[in-house]
Amino acid sequence: MDTNNESTYFVSVKKKLKRNSRLFSNREKIFYLINKNKGYLTTKEISQNKIARDYLRWLVDYGEIRNVERGIYIGRKTQEDIYYTYALRFPKIIYSHLTALYLHGFISKEPDKLQMTCVNNVYADGFSKFNMFYIKSSWYNIGLKEIEDKMGYTIKVYDIERTIIDIIRSYKRFDIKYVRGIVNKYLNSENKNIDTLLNYAQEMNIYDDIVKFMNLK
Repeated sequence: MDTNNESTYFVSVKKKLKRNSRLFSNREKIFYLINKNKGYLTTKEISQNKIARDYLRWLVDYGEIRNVERGIYIGRKTQEDIYYTYALRFPKIIYSHLTALYLHGFISKEPDKLQMTCVNNVYADGFSKFNMFYIKSSWYNIGLKEIEDKMGYTIKVYDIERTIIDIIRSYKRFDIKYVRGIVNKYLNSENKNIDTLLNYAQEMNIYDDIVKFMNLK
């Protein structure tokens, strides 16, 4: 089925699915879920809806869906959003550092490697392809927010203030001149929130280091 026509088709049968899912074939259920999820489908949803995974393999073989990551599928004509793909694949990661600045529109150049943050005790196959930063669990939620990316998918990312702190903390992994340029751009921004930034620094017990680096006092 052409994914461009899926929306009209599945709106018309949505009530039937809710009333009695047995009235649908497994193929129809799969495309209903893909349509509902803006082109994406996970094996978790397949299991929740009691659909045999063989149907996924068949649809991949016939070119009706694509497998873009382990357990992640998209419709044949769905344009993949790598930020959303990895958010589904690794639900505990948060986009951070230069990737966060790019997603917020603070810098225009997308980093060569995605930069993500996770707590110290979380590891997964596939992390090696990213620039990973590890933190203590008490810092995980500081400055965390959900945004819609450029393709309209919801992802987790640190806000600008938390990101500035993280880049200062990790300055040895970057060019120090570049880090200072980022900090100066932030300090000259009309949208900066120094109070929030310093509150975060206080929560993270690095207040003095941040104040000194940013020359705030």
